[in-house]
Amino acid sequence: MGMGGGVLQLLMLLKRQGHIPNGSSVIEIGAQQFDDSFIKETDDIAAAGRLFGRAAAPPSFVRTGPPDTTNPLAGAPLSRDFWAWLGLDYASIDIDGTPGSIPLDLNYDEVPADLIGRFALVTNFGTTEHVANQVQSFKIIHDLAAPGAIMLHVVPTSGMLNHGFVSYNPKFFWMLRRSNGYIVAYMTMSRSDPDSEFPKDVVDYLSLYDPPAQSRFGNCRIPEIALIVALQKIYDMPFISPIDVQTGTTTEDVALRERYWTVFNPDALVGSGFAARAMARLQRWGYARCPTWLVAAKRWVLGRKVFGAPIAGSKITRPPRG
Repeated sequence: MGMGGGVLQLLMLLKRQGHIPNGSSVIEIGAQQFDDSFIKETDDIAAAGRLFGRAAAPPSFVRTGPPDTTNPLAGAPLSRDFWAWLGLDYASIDIDGTPGSIPLDLNYDEVPADLIGRFALVTNFGTTEHVANQVQSFKIIHDLAAPGAIMLHVVPTSGMLNHGFVSYNPKFFWMLRRSNGYIVAYMTMSRSDPDSEFPKDVVDYLSLYDPPAQSRFGNCRIPEIALIVALQKIYDMPFISPIDVQTGTTTEDVALRERYWTVFNPDALVGSGFAARAMARLQRWGYARCPTWLVAAKRWVLGRKVFGAPIAGSKITRPPRG
């Protein structure tokens, strides 16, 4: 989807709220490019720079070529110069060969030990909808984020029927928050104007099996709606997949209770207020300075469920110590 101009206002809001410290690290899930709506927001780009204490003028964000019908971002500038200008330590994950990106497969790969818990900001600007394995994708985002970090998602929820594999329901992020003890720092939706035509290739394909689909959808227009969610990671614990059951649901299945221990034992995670945020920031500071072997060892211990384990009668009353 690329980075649009609306991201700038949200970035400044998160900065004012203290979520993005000067000189911290950012990693993009999918090396991003700027669309034209970002490039033209020169006043907001300058305002963002001032918030981050940048005295130098921003880089010149210009296209190297015009967009084409198959790729509207063809020739669009890469975002890494923007992040570097803000003074952030930049990295990206991609498998498309973008220079400098980390070739990590979101379907299968695990986060390398030296990257676990290292980033204050993880951005997912329209990447995970192109991935089949949603659990692994969001686990990677969780593992990259330091305690206290912001995980910023801008993903499709309506329209764009031939854009990626999935569109997101807000409930997905509500359940993701519940399973992992995240705090919702921000959430909204944006809508295209005007609405878009129903994709012709979808209509043509439906018509092969259902000829009346041409008359039903040929002149149909649908809104393109994006879901914008900023989640803050509080607890340094292994990722728990969201599960669509009502809060308060119980189960006698031991394997399910262990796998979804934060859901079936809703009191397991407490203290998501000021104390938890302060602990998360302390953990983020420690993660940024401890050696990689110690990070790897700690994650191994967590994976063995020594901390945060659904052991009979156990409860986490604070984030596990770093």
